[in-house]
Amino acid sequence: MFNENFVNLLKDRFHECLKDEKCAFQPEFYPHIQEKHQEKVMKHFVEKRCEDETILMLFDTSLFSKGKNGLVITDQAVYFKDMMTKPANFLIKNWDPVRDQSEKLLGITEYYTFLMAPFLDKLISDIVTLKKYEGLFDAEESNAAEKAAAEKAEAERIAAERAAAEKAETEKAAAEKVAAEEAVSEKKAEDEEKDDDDGDDDDVGLLDILGVVMDVTSDPTYEK
Repeated sequence: MFNENFVNLLKDRFHECLKDEKCAFQPEFYPHIQEKHQEKVMKHFVEKRCEDETILMLFDTSLFSKGKNGLVITDQAVYFKDMMTKPANFLIKNWDPVRDQSEKLLGITEYYTFLMAPFLDKLISDIVTLKKYEGLFDAEESNAAEKAAAEKAEAERIAAERAAAEKAETEKAAAEKVAAEEAVSEKKAEDEEKDDDDGDDDDVGLLDILGVVMDVTSDPTYEK
């Protein structure tokens, strides 16, 4: 969720977090962050924690802007990677100004050339205060709840359609089975009826032969 005050706070205060304000590496701020730079950091150490997350500040400290190291602050989270550390991140809404320290959560040490962890802690705490004051956390939670409800409704719709399709398929299979059984029964009945007719024809043929024999033998003109 883009917030102009959020970006302005980063622009005004991030330089305080640098050990040397004349640092060779300079941050980029939304909406003037180059797309190729975003793609590089997302390839190496930024894995967005939330959908529709927007990068508001990108501070690339890798040589030739390869996006392998640095600090990225989005509207939802903070991401960091040094040359000698693994990628680390945390959600801004989970930041506790009293308990949390970026040095521990992100692995920023005093040996890190460009950042001073205590000043970054203060900046993040101010970001949290700003978001609370402007009700951004509530809005984010509301959006998340609406999204979850919409996803649930969509999942239920898909499940209902799938169940209806499976029911229709089952009913179709049952109807086809009944039709097949009826066809077999009809065929069997036809075969039995045909067999009966063939038997009757055989009986008639025998009776005709017997009748001829009897006629011949009973004929007075019949010569033995």
